[in-house]
Amino acid sequence: IQLYQQGLTLETASYYALTFSAYSNTGHALAVSVLQHVTPFTNYGLPVRTVPLSTGWRTRTVYFRTANFANAVSDARLQFSFQSFAAAGDQ
Repeated sequence: IQLYQQGLTLETASYYALTFSAYSNTGHALAVSVLQHVTPFTNYGLPVRTVPLSTGWRTRTVYFRTANFANAVSDARLQFSFQSFAAAGDQ
Protein backbone atom coordinates (compact mmCIF):
# COMPACT_ATOMS: atom_id res chain seq x y z
CA ILE A 1 0.00 0.00 0.00
CA GLN A 2 1.41 3.38 -0.91
CA LEU A 3 0.23 6.93 -1.18
CA TYR A 4 2.20 9.53 -3.05
CA GLN A 5 2.08 13.12 -4.25
CA GLN A 6 4.05 13.89 -7.40
CA GLY A 7 5.18 17.10 -9.09
CA LEU A 8 6.61 18.74 -5.99
CA THR A 9 9.21 21.47 -6.40
CA LEU A 10 12.25 21.41 -4.12
CA GLU A 11 15.01 23.98 -3.82
CA THR A 12 18.63 22.91 -3.80
CA ALA A 13 20.44 22.46 -0.46
CA SER A 14 17.38 23.53 1.56
CA TYR A 15 15.85 22.36 4.82
CA TYR A 16 12.28 21.07 4.92
CA ALA A 17 9.90 19.91 7.63
CA LEU A 18 7.33 17.34 6.52
CA THR A 19 4.40 17.30 8.96
CA PHE A 20 1.54 14.82 8.76
CA SER A 21 -1.02 13.11 10.97
CA ALA A 22 -1.42 9.35 10.95
CA TYR A 23 -2.27 6.30 13.03
CA SER A 24 -2.29 2.54 12.74
CA ASN A 25 -4.88 0.42 14.51
CA THR A 26 -2.11 -2.13 15.18
CA GLY A 27 0.69 0.36 15.85
CA HIS A 28 2.65 -0.68 12.76
CA ALA A 29 5.07 1.84 11.26
CA LEU A 30 5.15 3.43 7.82
CA ALA A 31 7.97 4.48 5.52
CA VAL A 32 8.24 7.99 4.11
CA SER A 33 10.57 9.23 1.37
CA VAL A 34 11.12 12.07 -1.09
CA LEU A 35 12.61 11.00 -4.39
CA GLN A 36 12.54 11.66 -8.10
CA HIS A 37 9.16 10.59 -9.50
CA VAL A 38 10.63 8.84 -12.55
CA THR A 39 13.55 6.51 -13.13
CA PRO A 40 16.27 6.53 -11.81
CA PHE A 41 14.24 7.56 -8.67
CA THR A 42 17.07 9.73 -7.33
CA ASN A 43 17.03 10.38 -3.58
CA TYR A 44 16.12 14.05 -3.19
CA GLY A 45 17.14 14.34 0.44
CA LEU A 46 14.81 12.00 2.30
CA PRO A 47 15.67 8.37 1.68
CA VAL A 48 13.22 5.84 3.07
CA ARG A 49 12.72 6.66 6.74
CA THR A 50 10.68 4.50 9.08
CA VAL A 51 8.17 6.44 11.19
CA PRO A 52 6.59 4.61 14.12
CA LEU A 53 2.83 5.07 14.48
CA SER A 54 0.58 4.82 17.50
CA THR A 55 -2.96 3.45 17.69
CA GLY A 56 -4.39 6.98 17.95
CA TRP A 57 -4.07 9.95 15.61
CA ARG A 58 -0.83 11.80 16.18
CA THR A 59 1.04 14.50 14.27
CA ARG A 60 4.56 13.59 13.16
CA THR A 61 7.30 15.78 11.71
CA VAL A 62 10.22 14.51 9.65
CA TYR A 63 13.05 16.93 8.87
CA PHE A 64 15.30 16.64 5.85
CA ARG A 65 17.74 18.60 3.73
CA THR A 66 17.72 18.37 -0.05
CA ALA A 67 20.84 17.45 -1.97
CA ASN A 68 23.01 19.99 -3.76
CA PHE A 69 21.21 19.91 -7.10
CA ALA A 70 22.46 22.12 -9.91
CA ASN A 71 18.99 23.80 -9.93
CA ALA A 72 15.64 23.43 -8.20
CA VAL A 73 13.77 20.26 -9.19
CA SER A 74 10.06 19.98 -9.98
CA ASP A 75 9.69 16.23 -10.36
CA ALA A 76 9.81 15.14 -6.73
CA ARG A 77 7.55 12.48 -5.23
CA LEU A 78 6.54 12.43 -1.56
CA GLN A 79 5.77 8.79 -0.79
CA PHE A 80 4.19 7.07 2.18
CA SER A 81 4.46 3.30 2.12
CA PHE A 82 3.05 0.62 4.41
CA GLN A 83 4.08 -2.40 2.35
CA SER A 84 6.95 -3.51 4.59
CA PHE A 85 4.93 -3.17 7.78
CA ALA A 86 1.29 -3.91 6.96
CA ALA A 87 -0.49 -7.04 8.09
CA ALA A 88 -4.01 -8.38 7.63
CA GLY A 89 -6.56 -6.18 9.40
CA ASP A 90 -4.39 -3.04 9.47
CA GLN A 91 -6.08 0.32 9.00
